[in-house]
Amino acid sequence: MQSPFLFVYGTLKSEAINTNAQHLHQHAQLLGRARWPGRLYLISNYPGAVPPSSNNEFVNGELWRLSDPDQLLAALDVYEECAPSSPVPHEYKRSLESVQLIAGERVGLTLSKLGFISITLILPGSTESMMATL
Repeated sequence: MQSPFLFVYGTLKSEAINTNAQHLHQHAQLLGRARWPGRLYLISNYPGAVPPSSNNEFVNGELWRLSDPDQLLAALDVYEECAPSSPVPHEYKRSLESVQLIAGERVGLTLSKLGFISITLILPGSTESMMATL
């Protein structure tokens, strides 16, 4: 089961006009601006994120709810070149991380080493978690 959430910080954000971003935007709901503790790098002509070296480093991005996580994540894996059929080594890798909606709501999340993220959403006032992809 895939998480229904995705954190994006670069070429998939709401203002992006590339084909993959448009596909995401048509099949997902923007929940709002979010941030992840980390550092952003420019890798050729696209961004990459890595864990922070201090407590005050954040990557700003957006949190999306995916309508069909299996289908969308498979397509994004091809785009990010981290699908099982993609050549190794992969630049991106999903991992469980924590993001924060700018509005103040906390979300536990999975972040790719350099790209998109799969998350665990922790609902306010609840002990339940849901797997999510960001």
